[in-house]
Amino acid sequence: VDRNESCKSDTHTGFRTGSGVPCLRLRVVDENFEPLEGATYELTLGARSVDPSKIKLDQDGVLSVQIEPTDLLGKLKVKYTPKQVAQTDPSQGSSAPQTGSSVTTTSSQGTAPTTPSTKTKPPPSQPEPVELLFWLQIGRLDPIKDKSPAPDNHFTPGVQQRLNNLAYDCGNADDKLGPKTKAALVAFQSDHELEETGELDADTKLALKDNHGS
Repeated sequence: VDRNESCKSDTHTGFRTGSGVPCLRLRVVDENFEPLEGATYELTLGARSVDPSKIKLDQDGVLSVQIEPTDLLGKLKVKYTPKQVAQTDPSQGSSAPQTGSSVTTTSSQGTAPTTPSTKTKPPPSQPEPVELLFWLQIGRLDPIKDKSPAPDNHFTPGVQQRLNNLAYDCGNADDKLGPKTKAALVAFQSDHELEETGELDADTKLALKDNHGS
């Protein structure tokens, strides 16, 4: 990230940078924005395959791996089995007797208990495994909000980068809150039950950071 520092003239000034080791971090989630359970990941950077043991995955589903400064393109293959959704039989109403119970019927010949017929519900089908393929264009990620004094809704390209990464299309990260970026913000706010302002308010900024993973 570009950063300006002021210093006195005619003096020697030292600057310390970070470790300089680039890291690729991304998060793959399901349609409910939950981490994929039991997923396997195959990552290719350029022409080389990454050793699976080098790929770290945290409890929030954020994948991280050290990369080379020259890595610009990659491919991520994800394999997982979707969660099985409980199925209900619409023909079974809430007033239907439970298995093993009996009902009493009345006729002119008297009263006699009758065991109702039960309908066997077929076992739920097992979900089929799913394979996802992502083509990666690797680059730097700008902060959501820079460190200079600014209003809470101060805009930076990092907002557009994160929205694009989460499939909310903003187009180019041009540091402008245009119609396309505003529509992407509204869609993101709607999906996460936030007030649909189309602005980068504090709640939206926090949700965007949490869902993106950084």
